[in-house]
Amino acid sequence: MQRLILASTVAASLAGCGLQATHSVPAPDYTIEHDQFVSQNEVIPAGCFAQLVTNLNGDNTTAAVFIESANSRGCNNANYPYPGGDETQISYSIEKILPDHNYQLKVCETRDEGSIAAVCDQIVVQFTNLDYQLVGGG
Repeated sequence: MQRLILASTVAASLAGCGLQATHSVPAPDYTIEHDQFVSQNEVIPAGCFAQLVTNLNGDNTTAAVFIESANSRGCNNANYPYPGGDETQISYSIEKILPDHNYQLKVCETRDEGSIAAVCDQIVVQFTNLDYQLVGGG
């Protein structure tokens, strides 16, 4: 079973989720077209990247986002790619291409209310495939 994920540079343990990493994982399957990331011929929604941004209060609440999954919906085909926010107000730009499927992004969210018109954050993301087995043979 394989999943394409987008992960911030913070490492997350999958053991607590009942998942176990396996070996020989193929390279992630994505492209860059018109300065946007594309996976399985679909533009990856900006809200998927916005989930990785540090909150205004300093909280980092998400370390990885599943873009695609073999057995469940990933961010790429979710009804709401940016839960708790308005994805139409999110934009991102690729600031720097780094080695090994790593990218420095600038992710911005415009605001209709308050004194802050827009909030931007610089994040480093990595595309990777996780090849895993559910503990218990599933």
